[in-house]
Amino acid sequence: MVSLSRCFALLVAIGGLQSAIAQPYPIKLERPDVVGATFTIDATGVSRQTLSQKVGDESRNQEEDYRVSLAGDASVLAVTSRGAISKLSVKVKTCEVQSGKESARALIAPGATIIAEGKGHGQVAITVDDKQPEADVVAKLQSVLAVVGSEDSSDADKMFGATESKSPGDEWKINAEQCAKELSQTDMQVAPESVSGKVKFTGMRDVAGQQNLEIVAAITAKDLKLELPATLQAQTATAQVTFTALVPPDPKLPARLMQMEVDFNLSATGKREDGKPLSLEVQRKTSTRVERIDHQ
Repeated sequence: MVSLSRCFALLVAIGGLQSAIAQPYPIKLERPDVVGATFTIDATGVSRQTLSQKVGDESRNQEEDYRVSLAGDASVLAVTSRGAISKLSVKVKTCEVQSGKESARALIAPGATIIAEGKGHGQVAITVDDKQPEADVVAKLQSVLAVVGSEDSSDADKMFGATESKSPGDEWKINAEQCAKELSQTDMQVAPESVSGKVKFTGMRDVAGQQNLEIVAAITAKDLKLELPATLQAQTATAQVTFTALVPPDPKLPARLMQMEVDFNLSATGKREDGKPLSLEVQRKTSTRVERIDHQ
């Protein structure tokens, strides 16, 4: 016969476990770094773009996609006033690029040293062994060095953070004004009322034996204003953004993972310089993922 007292004791124990699991944590996404901090970096950047044009009765499609990976030992050389990395050195273990269906090839040779420094307005200056790489190489490296910023870089806590502690499963709204400000630092403008989204504390995730808070933000931005030729008018311009972070419960410890995915869509019509009617569709998906393991 099953003991009712043992069943009751088990229920009490389960209730205590659920309370422990659901305990509130401060939501702190920005983790101050210090000069001299070292860590292993494992990053990937993916970009896929499709451009469809119709000039008169003639249609043309252009596709471009690539994947960049970077693994190496990183050292923080400078930080901003709030502790964000503004200059980083990476001793390359592997750095490869894969374009389309081609096989992966070395982008930067193993053993080389990459120096990345934030210059403001989303720009990052990059050298490899004290030399300036070609512009195409710089663009690809920027996709895997998203941890490098500057004084005007976005503040994840202002966009996605919460003023009070949260428990697993809790949801809250993004800061639309701050998200619009961040998006408008690029080559587009968007009004706060055109930005919406939510943040969710999805739960705790174990990484290499350490518990981390998983925070996921989903953002929708509509009616984006872009700099287009005077003869073109945007019909629709939207962006879907997903931000994911794995951060230790201790706000003093650095983030374990940061990932940003952007799905951008543009439809525009107008005329070419020769007067022929032109319509175009642009679909671009980008993803940046940076994992970090600090050296002891």
